[in-house]
Amino acid sequence: MSLEENLNKQSVKVEPISKMELLHRRLEEAGIKVIPAKQVEIPAHFNLSALESIHITPEILEHKLRTVIDYLRMPYLTDEFGDDQEARRAYRKEIVSEFGKLAEDEFDQNKLRAKGFGTTFMFIEMFAHKYLMADLGDEPIAKKLINLTNRLPFEVSKPDVFNTLSLADKMRVTGELSNIATEFLQLFNDTPTAKHAA
Repeated sequence: MSLEENLNKQSVKVEPISKMELLHRRLEEAGIKVIPAKQVEIPAHFNLSALESIHITPEILEHKLRTVIDYLRMPYLTDEFGDDQEARRAYRKEIVSEFGKLAEDEFDQNKLRAKGFGTTFMFIEMFAHKYLMADLGDEPIAKKLINLTNRLPFEVSKPDVFNTLSLADKMRVTGELSNIATEFLQLFNDTPTAKHAA
């Protein structure tokens, strides 16, 4: 049997490409890069008793903490559209029409979008504000929250300002916010350490 005949008889198993992989390939073709989020330590358990004095319901607390955690896990989506918002919107519309909700979710889960960083900024600021409004600004947790809000990057509170930044500055600013958001979660960390677990 010749080599050619032998090769023709071999079967090659081809793994199907997932829709997500196809989406990422299409994004890459357009110069869009998906940069994974920096790995951060997210508490497994939270002690929210310090927040009881500011009267936030457990459901709202859980929602707000989940939003901050989701933001920390978001990747960065970068593109080559620069300031051309029209081209970015047109491309996004084309991809969403082709891939549907999968593409919508991928575009929405971008650490550089105002929806993600603005909400995280607002939630951290809100907790400190609640303590101040309740005249509890001298409590240790309130002081820590106020310290965090004083360090929040100004640019994330103003999307119009944020949008004028270079990509490097946007990544720096959202990185600063991520560090503060991580510190925010650590304020309520109730995860047993290895010492305590033994």
